[in-house]
Amino acid sequence: MKISDIDWARTETASGSGEKIPQLLADIRAADPDIQGSAYDELAWLITSDDTRSPAGVVVAPFLIEVVADDSVANRHHALSLLAGIAVGDEGTYLAADPDWPTLRAQAARFGSMSRAELDQYERGWINEAGSAQVRANREKSAAIYDVESSRQSFVEAVAAYDAVRAGLPTYLRCLRSAEAGDRLYAAALLAWFREDQSVILPALHELLRGQEPQPFVIADACIAAGLVGPGTGGAVGTTMRTLLDDPDDVVRATAAIGLARLQPDARHDGQIRAAIFECIANEEAPLELIPFSDGELGQLAAFATKGFGPATDAGIDILLRRLAAPEPPYDLGLLLETLIRATFPATVPVGRSQPPPFASFTSKQRQVARAIAQTRYLDDGPMGVRLYREEHNLPSDQTALDEWVRS
Repeated sequence: MKISDIDWARTETASGSGEKIPQLLADIRAADPDIQGSAYDELAWLITSDDTRSPAGVVVAPFLIEVVADDSVANRHHALSLLAGIAVGDEGTYLAADPDWPTLRAQAARFGSMSRAELDQYERGWINEAGSAQVRANREKSAAIYDVESSRQSFVEAVAAYDAVRAGLPTYLRCLRSAEAGDRLYAAALLAWFREDQSVILPALHELLRGQEPQPFVIADACIAAGLVGPGTGGAVGTTMRTLLDDPDDVVRATAAIGLARLQPDARHDGQIRAAIFECIANEEAPLELIPFSDGELGQLAAFATKGFGPATDAGIDILLRRLAAPEPPYDLGLLLETLIRATFPATVPVGRSQPPPFASFTSKQRQVARAIAQTRYLDDGPMGVRLYREEHNLPSDQTALDEWVRS
């Protein structure tokens, strides 16, 4: 399809119609870097404003893929970055979980064919299937805020956007061999999100990692990408990444640990990986501009990587407590609290238990952590991770109950 074949006036963007998009698509091919940069900025605003995706992203994605495939176009890394935004929107959702895209795709097809009455019935069933009164209340609140048809449309469009970008997979793989470091960097970052294609992506990333890549930040980025695209697989790429734990570059060492924490099925039992992850969380350096993930916040990436670690040593917990006590935590406070809870409290809750055990029954370190959490007043803004607090760790799920518990 050609650009001229599309009715851009009827293409919805984040700020109205897409009438300006054809000129912007022409400008990103301009030789003048100022014209090109301005066009990319405006396209990003129209398509992925505030980490949300507009319907225009699905329409624009094929033309951006054409730009990436054209070796005569300069600064193609901007197009790769924009494609990543179209594919996943807010990357935090995908850093926290590994989405099952075949299942999501099937759900989108099912929801897309439902009538309003069928959607309402599905929503009522979803509410009634809640495992607890608290979860049911949260689902009822969500249903009252978000219209079921609008939610359906957003979900279907999100899956369509992901698939539109995924169609360029062969082009992104070729970019890993580009002469431009920026192309290699952002191609690896984009490939990280296509877990269902790990059988072709991991070998390509492995080739980059074991080759003669001259740029440490590209190696670092590829390590993170390998962990995201191949969780639990290990294999040859994992063996190569283990050698990078002793690399002279501190960023490469840190990102190798972050990648291995996801990639290696036994990472939670590996003392070297765990130590490197907590050291990364403790690091107070500024974000790294050349790491596309999490705005370069290695501490945040490391915190996400601890999800499967289970309880930490007291030394690891103390690192998290120091970050929590900082005047301004270096990344999302909710993520830091979640990491601290997972590191401190067991995740197994006896069947039938509905109330937290007595505060005095916990260890002194656990009581210290509970008090620190209460002092943040985070729950004043509403329950943070009710499932995490109550169903998984059996802790009080509102600020008043938490305050009373730590005083008991």
